[in-house]
Amino acid sequence: MNEIRKVKVSLRKNILDERDSLSLEKLKAKSLSIKKVLFDLAVYKNANNIMYYVSFRSEVMTDSAIKETLAKNKNIIIPRVVKHLRLIKTFSIKDFNNDLTIGEYGILEPKPMQCARAKTDEIDIVLVPGSAFSVEGDRLGYGAGYYDRFLSKLPDRVKKIALAFDLQIVQNIPTEATDIKMDMIITEKRVIDCNSEKEESY
Repeated sequence: MNEIRKVKVSLRKNILDERDSLSLEKLKAKSLSIKKVLFDLAVYKNANNIMYYVSFRSEVMTDSAIKETLAKNKNIIIPRVVKHLRLIKTFSIKDFNNDLTIGEYGILEPKPMQCARAKTDEIDIVLVPGSAFSVEGDRLGYGAGYYDRFLSKLPDRVKKIALAFDLQIVQNIPTEATDIKMDMIITEKRVIDCNSEKEESY
């Protein structure tokens, strides 16, 4: 393992340990704040095709955001991991409670026989999970590279927006050529425009 990988493994463990220590009440409250800010953004209001992740463990919770976005008649796209190919396939869902099933990593994923495949070139926004982020938009994922491979194939116009708790924002993340930057990060305390490094606190 090279030095960059060693630093990533250590940083990932430290941040995830801290995130996992959040109580359910804090997870819910912080996630609600993030959802409210997301819904107020022009980029969200103007988007028709939004790719969400389905939250797992101590990630920023997305269940209620997905349900509310479906109620706004926007097209919701959810990833499905194909483990043996190490890639993500995308599907549109219409019903959060009936269109998802537990996938490879214990995460809810679209039922492939029930949901329509979604064209990646029609996506307007991708909401991205991760372990840690920098204000410059660097992202530390979970180590398997699924999102980096997926994001690298999207058109430049697609906005990559990370949802994270403020404790996940760190000063520096060591990067490799395959790491994909975020355009924006939303936490419970601020919105970070990674392309200009401008922040709006609230």
